[in-house]
Amino acid sequence: MTTRREVGPTLHLSGVPKGARPLQGRTAGFATRAMAGVVDVISVLAFIAVGLLLVNGFVLAVDPVRFEPVLVPFAVTLVGALVISVAYLTIAWASMGRTFGSAVLGIRVVTAGTHARLPVPRALVRAAFATVFPIGLAWVIVSPKRRSLHDRLVGSAVLYQW
Repeated sequence: MTTRREVGPTLHLSGVPKGARPLQGRTAGFATRAMAGVVDVISVLAFIAVGLLLVNGFVLAVDPVRFEPVLVPFAVTLVGALVISVAYLTIAWASMGRTFGSAVLGIRVVTAGTHARLPVPRALVRAAFATVFPIGLAWVIVSPKRRSLHDRLVGSAVLYQW
């Protein structure tokens, strides 16, 4: 005959920090979204820097005696950064609903109402608008539903989701 022994309270494991559990599924505010944006800008700039280092490393390896650093004109760098940023945001939002910055801060971009992943065309429009007009994020401060101008444009929402 087996006897049942009480071991103690049940242990619940969750990837969501205890203090953040009440926020799950709620619309993210301005500060969280702005911080995620800063992380994403740093990520894009790091990607560009690594790319320039790799190009210069290749040029150095090919002809070390006559090496001169490859300097890219500012206008080309700016256009490249915009293209890389739009591509990065589009791919991240359409595939996973989150960028690196969003993942760090526990937020996700979803289709408003259904909470489904954003389709590629809408993710592309949102990414282009957010890249060219980032001040549109400030609309979150006055919007009762905490949606930015680019959210309203494409029908998206940003939720806390770890």
